Amino acid sequence: MQLVRKSINYLGFASILAFIIGAPYLRGLFFDVDFYWIELGMISIVLLMIFTNMKQTKNAFQLPAVWFLLLIPVIYGINVFRAENQLLAFQQFFRWVMYASIFIGVYLLKEKKWMKDLIWAAFILSTIWIAIFGWLGAYQLVDFRDAFLGNRISSVFQYPNTLGAFLAAGLMSLLIRSTSEKKGFAFSSIGSFLLFITMIFTYSRGTWLLFALIWVIPIFILKFREQLLYLIHSILIGFGLLFTIEKLNQTIVDKNSSTGFLLIGIASILIFSIYFISHYLISKINNKLVNVKKLRWLFPILLVIGIVIVFFVIKDGVFLDKLPKSIQQRIATINLETNSVVQRNLFNHDATNMMKDYLWFGAGGGSWRQLYERYQTYPYTSAQAHNFYLQTILEVGIIGFIFLLGFFASIFYGFIRSFKLMDTDRKNQMVTFGFAVFFLLAHSFIDFNMSFAYFSAIIMVLLALITEPFDIKLQLLKNKAIPYSFFTVLTIISFISIIWLGRFVYAERLMTQFTGKTLVEAEGIMDKAIKANPYQLDYRMTKINVLQSISGYNQDKKIVNDIMKEIITLKDNRRKDSSFLLQLSQKMGAMGYIKDSIEVLDEGIKNGSWREPLYTQKIVYLFNYAQYNKEQGKLDNSQKLLDQIEPLYNELMEKRRYLDQQIPTLRYSTFRPSPTMLQYVGQTYIVEGKYNEGLNLLIPLTKQKDENIKKQAIAWTIYAYDKLKQPSKVNEFKKLGQPLGIDQIINEIYTTWEK
Repeated sequence: MQLVRKSINYLGFASILAFIIGAPYLRGLFFDVDFYWIELGMISIVLLMIFTNMKQTKNAFQLPAVWFLLLIPVIYGINVFRAENQLLAFQQFFRWVMYASIFIGVYLLKEKKWMKDLIWAAFILSTIWIAIFGWLGAYQLVDFRDAFLGNRISSVFQYPNTLGAFLAAGLMSLLIRSTSEKKGFAFSSIGSFLLFITMIFTYSRGTWLLFALIWVIPIFILKFREQLLYLIHSILIGFGLLFTIEKLNQTIVDKNSSTGFLLIGIASILIFSIYFISHYLISKINNKLVNVKKLRWLFPILLVIGIVIVFFVIKDGVFLDKLPKSIQQRIATINLETNSVVQRNLFNHDATNMMKDYLWFGAGGGSWRQLYERYQTYPYTSAQAHNFYLQTILEVGIIGFIFLLGFFASIFYGFIRSFKLMDTDRKNQMVTFGFAVFFLLAHSFIDFNMSFAYFSAIIMVLLALITEPFDIKLQLLKNKAIPYSFFTVLTIISFISIIWLGRFVYAERLMTQFTGKTLVEAEGIMDKAIKANPYQLDYRMTKINVLQSISGYNQDKKIVNDIMKEIITLKDNRRKDSSFLLQLSQKMGAMGYIKDSIEVLDEGIKNGSWREPLYTQKIVYLFNYAQYNKEQGKLDNSQKLLDQIEPLYNELMEKRRYLDQQIPTLRYSTFRPSPTMLQYVGQTYIVEGKYNEGLNLLIPLTKQKDENIKKQAIAWTIYAYDKLKQPSKVNEFKKLGQPLGIDQIINEIYTTWEK
């Protein structure tokens, strides 16, 4: 049994190390897709660790932090049954079970000091390699989607702001840990310049500003000797930045990787060498001198004076002139009126309105993505709320958020209670872990980092490393039934997760096997996948596409019935996000169910009133359906349909006029009628005899690059000028349209609308 226990512990330890180092390279750390098999593996392994380490498990489940943490996935699990998007709700449930498992697993392992040190080393190694990978992306030496965006390094995160936060946390950790009395940790300083310079080239203004603010705090906490080393290390990195940043910027422009890596390498070695010598010399100074308590306030005072001086130096432009133009411009835009700041304020405002409707228990996992268009006050597009804490309240409500705060508060309380009893190196270690996780949590106020499962898991790892047991004075909380109850909770939600994750993994595998199969075989495979994971509506969409492509639209009765069965199932689903409803309406329209498609679009506009494609699609369907009714002699029906088009267009244009009255950052110039909308509205005006209004919309479209829109615009312009008795204009546009072959379109217009 002892051998089994040790084997499982080592397996768990190896799995956590592998996750920390290897998971970032799997499609951007789960941002746009969940890796169910990793969640399945981590939950299963930790569950084995728990059952084979009952003595340590008993201690772990006496922690209030564990109790609060386990209640969060419980609420996510309950919300699965009431969420509008059950797939996203399931995914968040799986993630939080995995987070809880990782937290408990690391807590069980950290009793061995060498394991704790290796877990931190794995975190630092991950930050260093991710930074290197970012430079490989900048120099186009690796093929990884969005590793370099514009002029910003984003590495495996595919999002520069999250990379910046991750590297800044690692840098804070290095700066503090390298001040340890143990000389071995001074070697970690060799990676500090790489992390800092990469963080700069993420161009993340929020990270820069937050790092500057949080960097100051350790000066007020560390002892005099540690303060001195912390400042020396930081100053060395700063000088390295000044001497290399312009040259490194040019190497990115020139894709000169050899010079770039040489500069980073030389700067890193020089900074490490000087810092290591400084560390050695300071360690030789009489401890009585460097530990004098009064000296601890010397650097904070000097720092305040230095910050004032630096502020005026930067304001004067002396420092900024030494930076690349792109970074100067980025710094110059750090204010409350930048587009990103304004948009984040909008997200916060809209999230607050959402929370009022789902106050106590939230709307379920992924609810921001599902609901934001229903509440948005401007036409932004954002699948994330850019504020982890507001997004959490929206997903699990005030009750769930209280559990999250309780989780953080209990860890902090235990940390403070235990800190005074620690030796110097242990204190240094705990402050190291503490500031790394503090930075990650603080940055999550202004961005959606926690939407990356890897990022959140790293936070759980660091929180577990600083979690300390403490005595519970309340007699009620000493009841043995409480730890056993939460042990049971974890066991239940873990088994539920394992079962459903297994089903989801099986479904994903099935959906890769239908290519090249016969119609019967392909349909059977997809039906099995849908049965295994009925919440993944993309499977049904794929089935519809496959059936349509195989049938060749030959209107085979069985295939048509199968397609309509899936469409009806999708229509009856509780999902109401506008993008899904738009896609569904198009599927229905392709099958000829135009009336039903229009009803779906009405629901889409209700839930996404700023999504222009919904208006366009509805106007297209209304006009085509009106034309069909006209051809069938149903003139009243045709007119009723046409009467709906102009109000839709006016509604959208009213929104455009509203935006034009806002400050520049809120004008959203891309929100405007599409050429297709203008074409069909112009045609409607002409059919209704409003020739001048129609021509005002159609004539500019006669210069469109899209040949179909251009032909339609010319044909309808000719028809309008003919009705206005202007033969010269008719001839002018006939000459323009002759090479395009518009005669048939003109004939169809007269045939349909002159009846």
